[in-house]
Amino acid sequence: MKKWKDILKIEESKEKYQKELLESSFLNKLKVLIRLQDKALFFGRIKYKFDESFNFIKIIDIIDDLKEQKLIDDYCLGGATALLYYSTPHLTDDIDIFIELKKKSLIYDLSEIYDYLKSNYNAKEKGEFIIINGFPIQFLLPGDTLTQEAFNNSEYVNVSGKKIKIFSLEYLIAIMLNLGKSKYRERLRIVKEEKKYDINILKDILNKYKLMNKWNNVSI
Repeated sequence: MKKWKDILKIEESKEKYQKELLESSFLNKLKVLIRLQDKALFFGRIKYKFDESFNFIKIIDIIDDLKEQKLIDDYCLGGATALLYYSTPHLTDDIDIFIELKKKSLIYDLSEIYDYLKSNYNAKEKGEFIIINGFPIQFLLPGDTLTQEAFNNSEYVNVSGKKIKIFSLEYLIAIMLNLGKSKYRERLRIVKEEKKYDINILKDILNKYKLMNKWNNVSI
């Protein structure tokens, strides 16, 4: 009987921690993510680990600088890092920054952006990433109608007094469903369980892009 009581206490403590983490600040969630990455890197589940000294606000300042220099028209935080704002931490080894460029083309050239970052912020190229202060960033253009709509309907959030533009939770859910990658299954399950989304907005998006069946098949 005592054993079951101990198990119950552990589960209650875990649920309490998860709830507190869900309601905590974005920067606090980022610290938790960095701790999770230690084990993930050891077991080969991620390629890169965010540096403990990493300053997220500084990265946003750099992206804002790219905008001021007219190297990009606009930007929006996407992927697991954007999801971090709404949900509990999910493993990722890079920051996805969606950008708009003046030149509209399926083939886009980031060399001018990379050259500026290398000259002014000691950045380094590594595969599909640009590494700034040990932090991998991937610049992406919205590649389909859904992602472009998500970009157009992105929202500003406040992180430690800094306004940051990110995809809304409802669009993040739709994009994950649309991509259908196996790594999104657990993310979607947790997001559905947490119920931080606006169900009416989500239904409109999912019905528009015929994703409702996929959402209904996400079990919690």
